[in-house]
Amino acid sequence: RGKQQVIDILKKDVKTLMQVSTITDAKKLDYFLIQLLKKVGDVLGRQTRVIHIFAKKYANQLT
Repeated sequence: RGKQQVIDILKKDVKTLMQVSTITDAKKLDYFLIQLLKKVGDVLGRQTRVIHIFAKKYANQLT
């Protein structure tokens, strides 16, 4: 469920990334990406317990 929520947010908010050709464009893109990361962080925050269980269970296999 958590994975699907993150995917849904990314699909909803990221259609195409803007072309950066000026400093102003870079600042707009920076702001957009920060907001997107905050949204993803909020969604992942709701799944903290699941993430911790997964990490404990598979930590040795992932290294």
